[in-house]
Amino acid sequence: MNRVTLEDLDTDFLGTAARHPLSVNATLNADISIKNPNVASFRFGRSETDFYYAGETVGVAYAPDGEVGADRTVRMNVTLDVLADRVSRNVNATDLILGQDYNLTSYTEISGRVDVLGIYKRDLDIKMNCSITLEVGAFSTAQSKSTDCVASVS
Repeated sequence: MNRVTLEDLDTDFLGTAARHPLSVNATLNADISIKNPNVASFRFGRSETDFYYAGETVGVAYAPDGEVGADRTVRMNVTLDVLADRVSRNVNATDLILGQDYNLTSYTEISGRVDVLGIYKRDLDIKMNCSITLEVGAFSTAQSKSTDCVASVS
């Protein structure tokens, strides 16, 4: 996870539901990289990344399948639509106006296969946990302030 930026933010401070007077709809763009340190290419399937805020799932992003050449890195952008009804319970309207840092976490699983000249084949599962501090500025700007990821390969 290289960076997370805000593409679109819509807020409704009056809201339509009595229980949740604040309505927030946001679309985030996550810039991700898949690095292959192996001497053979790595082919991977479609993956899913779950994003959490305050311990609750607030969005899901999907990355397409693909292939990373030997000792190469592939970058791609994925779009995350935030589940507004889950975020608005944990967001204060004043924080959206004045700006606030939000601590998000994400979990990604990528399954794939390394193939060395058709002789040696090995299935790999990559699991990655990230901690992201998203800096939301006054009204409509947001970008990742810091990102820390830990991956395990099995």
